[in-house]
Amino acid sequence: MGGWKTILLLKIFLFFYVHIRVCFAEQMSFSIINIHHFLFCQTHLTIRSVLFSIVVSLA
Repeated sequence: MGGWKTILLLKIFLFFYVHIRVCFAEQMSFSIINIHHFLFCQTHLTIRSVLFSIVVSLA
């Protein structure tokens, strides 16, 4: 029964991981655009972690 939930969790985790890696890479090269993008990333990651917590609690 819980097979699709496991797949969903794996997909979310992978997306989450890739997103963190991209944000970290962007953070390494400092410029005004990248700082703006980094702030956007932080907001995005906060939203993702909240969604992730909700999905985990439902699973």
